[in-house]
Amino acid sequence: IGAEKAFVVGGHVRDRGDPVLRQRDRLRSRIVGVLPHLRLQAPLQCGLLFRRQLRVGGHAAIGTRPQVQDGGGNVPVVYKIGRNSLSNLVYHTQGVYSNTSSVPVNMANGQRQQLGAGSGFYFQGGDPRWTDVNGDYIIDENDLLPIGNPVPRITGGISSLSSYKGFQLNVNVTYTLFRDLLNTSNAKQFQNYNNPTAINSMLPIDNFNYWAPSNDPKATQDAQYPNPYDFRRAGTLQPFRTNQTLFLEDGSYWKINNIILGYNFKPAAIKRFGMTSCRLNFTANNVYTFSNYSGPDPELVTALGRDASGGYPTARSYAFGVNVQF
Repeated sequence: IGAEKAFVVGGHVRDRGDPVLRQRDRLRSRIVGVLPHLRLQAPLQCGLLFRRQLRVGGHAAIGTRPQVQDGGGNVPVVYKIGRNSLSNLVYHTQGVYSNTSSVPVNMANGQRQQLGAGSGFYFQGGDPRWTDVNGDYIIDENDLLPIGNPVPRITGGISSLSSYKGFQLNVNVTYTLFRDLLNTSNAKQFQNYNNPTAINSMLPIDNFNYWAPSNDPKATQDAQYPNPYDFRRAGTLQPFRTNQTLFLEDGSYWKINNIILGYNFKPAAIKRFGMTSCRLNFTANNVYTFSNYSGPDPELVTALGRDASGGYPTARSYAFGVNVQF
């Protein structure tokens, strides 16, 4: 069990803390009752690391909003004192405008809220409701906020090796907790609808609660996702842009990486076949991931917490082996 703090001074990350791994070499459990003579040997190894990154000043970039490379593209980030070393800049999504009359109107000029200064592109029903941070009735880069932390606060793993008679069971588990991810996989699924003539434009989105035109205003008041079929305006509005809280999720997970089950035959049982040893192995990899993340795999992400799975999780695999010595 350990703790780690990262302080950023003069633009450099300095880690402080002493991660310690505590291990119980051998945990023996004796089950009494129905099977009073059963002995189970189960060595258990656990690791736990607490992490916290803070920027404490002394760097010219403090307060700036640069573009950095992440996942093959440039994304906006911010350096701020008292926060983790890098923070994603995102639009705060408050839902979807149920109709055009619900869009805020600037009383000074009678115009609806617009995208970009002087663009003439006004919001309407079915568009995302992004927070106008500075209250100028214009949604632009001045409304980006540092929200979420892509750096996990707790990481670790558990490894156990249990044995009973000729059987051995090895289980390896890792976990990452308290980390925020941007589900770009779901975003790209909606972005495919921007071009209705593309081959992959009609991927199913029936399991999403998106806005749809209706004569009943109440039918679209609780929509979570904007109108995916407004492809004429999507190129400018980019309603499914990845840098918004609509796609920000908890990326914590527990993952069973692999399970290995082995059996060693007793020498007396295989001696007549001319064998000195014989072992059977069954291995399962990428067994299961426990997570509330709705994307394919919370483990396949970039350094800034953007989904890099390409829409597919890590494949599960199985293997069976025999090790024989004569």
